[in-house]
Amino acid sequence: MPELDADVIVVGGGPAGSVSAWLLAERGHRVLLLDKARFPRHKACSEYVNPAGARLLSELGLAGDLQTLGAHRMEAMLIHAPGGCRFLADFAIADPGNAAIGLSRYRLDSLLLDRAREAGAEVHEGAHVRDVLVADGAVQGVECTIDGVRMSLRAPLTIGADGRYGVVTRALRLDVPLRWPRRTGLVAHYRGVTGLGSWGEMHIAPHRRGYAGLAPLEEGLTNVAFVTASAAVADRPGSLEAYFAEGLSGIPALASRLAGAERVGGIRGIGPMAHRARRVIGDGFVLVGDAASFLDPFTGEGVYEALR
Repeated sequence: MPELDADVIVVGGGPAGSVSAWLLAERGHRVLLLDKARFPRHKACSEYVNPAGARLLSELGLAGDLQTLGAHRMEAMLIHAPGGCRFLADFAIADPGNAAIGLSRYRLDSLLLDRAREAGAEVHEGAHVRDVLVADGAVQGVECTIDGVRMSLRAPLTIGADGRYGVVTRALRLDVPLRWPRRTGLVAHYRGVTGLGSWGEMHIAPHRRGYAGLAPLEEGLTNVAFVTASAAVADRPGSLEAYFAEGLSGIPALASRLAGAERVGGIRGIGPMAHRARRVIGDGFVLVGDAASFLDPFTGEGVYEALR
């Protein structure tokens, strides 16, 4: 038998991967965590953690860290229908004492990755996982490039936590083509958004053109996410910036919130969103987070499901 490099190899350093590595290392397992990015880094995400997810983060002992990082507490979500009707989802009524939080993935993911390191996980940033090692029908590790060196790393368990287009899911041919929803999410940060206070907001665009979400974050920033048909994004006549601005301006109640606000940084996107793995567990592997199933962000449950 070849010598094992770890008890567990975790591919991906987002919330699902970092927390998996953290909890396994804390229990004495030898864990390798590999991510192609270098942290901190921005991520296309609504950057909204629902009350259940916020509670899990507190149970992990992170409440003080979240406060220090400037996580914005959201007591409710105000949903705007296309015809002008509004509905308030008040979290305190549904679950007294709990609230959602808004925090950039730039800060949240770095916090969780640091906790994995502190627990004893060996973290390699800038590590490109190229393929999965399979023998006798079982996953036995990964092929990757670290610091320009191609190598094979072996472990009895590989955790695929590398997102919607993860290499583990693709290498094992577990991705199930889904016809719906064929949507793409476009996300940017804005400064100077008015009228939010302790709420987040969802705005449904007229004529089934998608929806947009506002999540207040740290230091006066607001995450603005616009979700629409993937075909419309691909076939747009002009620039992505122009398409994004036009989509937001086409929702009157949202446009009033953004009047006078300034975009900070670029636009990030992901899509099509529809994704489900045919299996999430097998001989030598487990899929977690978006690698297992990519949720429509309207539910606001993506980070919660990853943590859980």
